[in-house]
Amino acid sequence: MTKNTYTEEQLLAYEVARDLLNTYVADCSAELGIEDAKLNPDMKRIEKIDAMRLAILNEREDLNITDDAALEAVIAKYRRTSDASADPRSVAARFATELAS
Repeated sequence: MTKNTYTEEQLLAYEVARDLLNTYVADCSAELGIEDAKLNPDMKRIEKIDAMRLAILNEREDLNITDDAALEAVIAKYRRTSDASADPRSVAARFATELAS
């Protein structure tokens, strides 16, 4: 039997980071669907959202289960507050903020 080279805490942090990234990818996909369904979709907004989605997918691909600092950074960056999870407008607000930059 092969011994794991990571701790249970690292595994948990890795799973949390991946779940957060997957949730944000889903948020991007939802925003893309909303924009695409408009009579006159904003193609620049679609491009920005898709670029954000691809960047997050790359972050997820680059996750390393033994890189504690990187996992903590991802969790801190994509964590949702209790208010954000209860208020669907918070996702829209976050997108508006990020798309404005």
